[in-house]
Amino acid sequence: MDEVNPRKIDEIKETMLQTGSWTWNYQKQESISVSKGLCNILGRMYTNDISIKEIKALITNQELDEMLEKYKYHIGRHDIEADFYFHIKIYDGQIVFTHQRIHIIYDEQGSVTDIIGVVMNHTHQPNRDLDTRLQDEKFYRLFGDAPIGIALMRLDGTCILANKNLSESVQYKEYELKNLPFQMLVDDEDQHTFLKMYQSVIQQKIASFRKEYRLVAKDGTRTWTSITITSVEDANHVLKYLIVMIQPSLRTERTTVRTNLIRSIKEELSDLSLKDNTTGLYTRQYALRKIKEFILAFYERHMTFAALMVDVDHIHKINQKYGHECGDYVIYTLSEVFNSLTREADVCSRWGGEEFILLFPEIEVDIAEKLAERLRNDVKDTIILWEGKEIQMTVSIFVTSYTEDDTMKIFVNKIDHVLYDAIKEERDTIKVI
Repeated sequence: MDEVNPRKIDEIKETMLQTGSWTWNYQKQESISVSKGLCNILGRMYTNDISIKEIKALITNQELDEMLEKYKYHIGRHDIEADFYFHIKIYDGQIVFTHQRIHIIYDEQGSVTDIIGVVMNHTHQPNRDLDTRLQDEKFYRLFGDAPIGIALMRLDGTCILANKNLSESVQYKEYELKNLPFQMLVDDEDQHTFLKMYQSVIQQKIASFRKEYRLVAKDGTRTWTSITITSVEDANHVLKYLIVMIQPSLRTERTTVRTNLIRSIKEELSDLSLKDNTTGLYTRQYALRKIKEFILAFYERHMTFAALMVDVDHIHKINQKYGHECGDYVIYTLSEVFNSLTREADVCSRWGGEEFILLFPEIEVDIAEKLAERLRNDVKDTIILWEGKEIQMTVSIFVTSYTEDDTMKIFVNKIDHVLYDAIKEERDTIKVI
């Protein structure tokens, strides 16, 4: 039996907040709990519960029998989700056609505990006879179960409703797509040609068109799709609405391969731009980005973070005595010592020249000071061999943390000023600022 995981429950609850919904405790069965949205659909004052007897009275006998049989069928299969389509007689006498998504919750023994219903779409249908309503129901069933993405679109370009296939393709909930301008799902570079063809249909110059466009999902993913838009007219040839059909494009597979390759190259180039050529450590640019992230976490989650500002002492003397190639090698060797102090969540970056910064999230100043002492000793114990000569270096380390009195600008300026003035300070030391 499939189980409803906690994430699925959260998705159901999120949808319930957005539309009409009800919950039926399957063990009690006397009444169902209803949302304010469902009461609005039914045209009645808000109440927490409606009796099962009252609910049954709102549904035609034929549809009620079919619905109960369908419940038994899905429960017998231990399904966790099913779509139901039926009419409701609301309190002012009108008929409302509803598409409801039913979620069935089971206990560990496989017994039903609750049934949750969410109204995905509803349409008022006054003065329509039963045959017409059943034709509408057949349409909605075909619409909802279609293996391709389908949307009904108003003449102003906004969605009336969209089916589940389209919803999953663009990663929006079905209720989120209602009233959304369809062109928002089309890539910016394709919108001009899309709107040009769309206007041709609206102006009834053409009845339909089919063209390939890039569809943009909620997470920004772009996928080539074949989009067909067809106009629907009434008996007097007045344009009423548009049907949009979305199918995978023939170029999708090869485009996906190309896109993945381009993304991989961009990521590699981006990674190179954030890494220092000499040391392989992150650059100042990357450190600034991480400082912004840590500051945001400081205010949102009260996450402290500390920084060690490291200045390599007298590197200019190494350059003068042994040459810049040796100086670069010394910097490279020491950068490995610095990086060995960090955890996965920490940041070790070359701030500039002989200046480095180490960022430690969720570390207080007193702990950071101990890390600084360890680092200072590790550097002193490191012997660097260059053309048969042994070189030993020292570092000066300044320890600080982000506080309520800081801002991004103040914090970065503090780092710059400390490292700029380091040459005036006593060498091979640790100082808390």
